[in-house]
Amino acid sequence: MLRIVKSNCAYEDRPGRKPEKLQTYFSIENYREGYEQLVDDIVNNPTDMNRIKADLSVITADYPWILELNHRELFWRLRQKSVLAIVCLIMNEECRNYYLPVWTGEEWDTEHNKDKSDMYAAICSMLEDPKIRAGLEEYVQIFDNCINAK
Repeated sequence: MLRIVKSNCAYEDRPGRKPEKLQTYFSIENYREGYEQLVDDIVNNPTDMNRIKADLSVITADYPWILELNHRELFWRLRQKSVLAIVCLIMNEECRNYYLPVWTGEEWDTEHNKDKSDMYAAICSMLEDPKIRAGLEEYVQIFDNCINAK
């Protein structure tokens, strides 16, 4: 466990540890916190489409490797909190391929990717629900060919 002690404006976690490693730790931690703040902003503003789209744009531009590693957790967290955020995820060009089937030239990539297949099934299920569709109509137009694509 990391123990941080402030000493003469320098931080140290264990005697003998190089300050560069600690600086790297703080940089990574700040980077992760920035990503988490954006996700929290989406969760805390589940009906603000412009804010959600702006936060997703920052995530895709500034945090692409976290998104690549964390897109599954992000999907399931947002699914519980904001259907509109899920719609914004699939509207975002950089995010879309994590969640919607992609034709590889021979087959759909969901054939061998259970996580993606499960997320896609959840999206289809949400968008087929008449109550959810009615709630989204004020924000976006839902195209049936997107729902039925496979």
